[in-house]
Amino acid sequence: MSENTQTLGEGLHYDVPASVYHADPCETPSLSSGCARTLIAKSPAHAALEHPKLGGEKREASEAMNTGTLIHAILIGSDEIVVGTFNDFKTNAAKEWRDSSEAAGKIPVLEKKYAEAKKVAESIRQRAALGVSNSPFNSENAKHEVTAIWKEKGCFCRARYDVLNVDPNGYADIWDWKTTTDISDHGIQKKISGLGYHIQAAFYLRGLETLLPKYRGRTSFIFVFAEINPPYAVRRVVLRPSYYQKAGADVNQAINLWANCIESGTFPMTAPDTLEIELPAYMEDQDDEITID
Repeated sequence: MSENTQTLGEGLHYDVPASVYHADPCETPSLSSGCARTLIAKSPAHAALEHPKLGGEKREASEAMNTGTLIHAILIGSDEIVVGTFNDFKTNAAKEWRDSSEAAGKIPVLEKKYAEAKKVAESIRQRAALGVSNSPFNSENAKHEVTAIWKEKGCFCRARYDVLNVDPNGYADIWDWKTTTDISDHGIQKKISGLGYHIQAAFYLRGLETLLPKYRGRTSFIFVFAEINPPYAVRRVVLRPSYYQKAGADVNQAINLWANCIESGTFPMTAPDTLEIELPAYMEDQDDEITID
């Protein structure tokens, strides 16, 4: 059995390679938060297409995704990072080095990019836990890259926590690193709603409370948004209960949809009904008068 086809049962799993997690280590196709977001925003057919055990269609990694992966690796002290001295990836030699590194399971990065990512990671280390006692760093209870697997409605669900800090006598906290180019209130709110991060938070907490029921009511999900440009500002973000009410309903919908699809073996597209579009609120505030100079 190859590393990527490893099978894991229900529970919290430590030291699981990212490649194993992303290949889906469950007995049957499991629901992840990314898959749940696709289910809700698009359709079961779209979710199946991007699932590693179904369609297997990989999304092209964006620059932001690559940067986030690199910062995560730096924060956990990964030995998978390899630094290249090329100016860019335009030459054949640079491309060959990058491709061979990725094929070997490494994270290839150019010197300049690595130096920038280290500054972001260091800012996170210095600022993420300011003013709180449950630090995701310097704690024997804090575990990095924890894989959670649980079952609901007869189907498997899976999550991967950037940091899980379980205090035997206190709270169980999930910390999640996010990168951004807009650290403002509006920028963060837009990113959370636009990318469905509220669904991720509710889904991750649901898994944690299923696996650690004695901590139910004593769990939290903390986003840490880090700016990838100077001055590398960092902001800690939590969602209010009203946000979790909406997110919880979305998670319920996604799990029910996925369970029905797994049971039936079919992943339908959205029905071809007519979508009615409301006038966006920001357009209602615009002046209707057009002035011609």
